[in-house]
Amino acid sequence: MAKRLITILTFTLFLFSDSLCLAQKDKKTVKDDFKPSSINQPGLEFPQVNSERRVRIRISAPEATLVQFDIGG
Repeated sequence: MAKRLITILTFTLFLFSDSLCLAQKDKKTVKDDFKPSSINQPGLEFPQVNSERRVRIRISAPEATLVQFDIGG
C-alpha cells in the first residue's frame, strides 16, 4: 500500500512540476530595442538583435509546406 501511495504522489508531483519551472523569462520582460544585425546583407532589416542578445527573424514562405530554421548550433 505504501509503495502505491509513493507512486501516486510521485506521479502527481511530476504532473504539476511544470508550474515550478521558471527557466524562461516572461515574454513581457523582453526588451523591445531590436536593431538589424551588424552582419546583415546591405539593405536587409532581419535578423534583428536586441541589447539582451535575443534574436528576431522574419520568414516569408506563403506557399511552403515545411519551414525550418537552423541557428547554426
